[in-house]
Amino acid sequence: FKYLANVVNVWSGVPGGSLSPALAVGTGIGYNVAHWFPHVAPSAIMLLGMAAYLSGVAQTPLTAAVICLEITPSQNLALPILAAALLGRASSALICRTPMYNVFAARLMREYENQRAQDAAPAVAPESAP
Repeated sequence: FKYLANVVNVWSGVPGGSLSPALAVGTGIGYNVAHWFPHVAPSAIMLLGMAAYLSGVAQTPLTAAVICLEITPSQNLALPILAAALLGRASSALICRTPMYNVFAARLMREYENQRAQDAAPAVAPESAP
């Protein structure tokens, strides 16, 4: 359900609620990938998945890495988290070069300019019948 929440959030254009679903989906992806690496702690793989997915969605690898580093008490994962975030960003850029928040900003600016143009247009008086 978190993935669906993330898709609906991005589609609706509301930028504020993308963080929590992206973290949850990334954690879920990490949980599923952790089964392939039984010798590595599942929590570490989940954290890497979280960093990669958040970085891919927002295309902000440093922000994603810092958020994930704040979640874990172990700083030993700093380089793997940063690497996962950079890989997530690079993968995302192959699909869509424009970051999500830039798309939101452009959409808001277009709406603002359209509204401003409508407000500035002179009011046309209705023609009266003879």
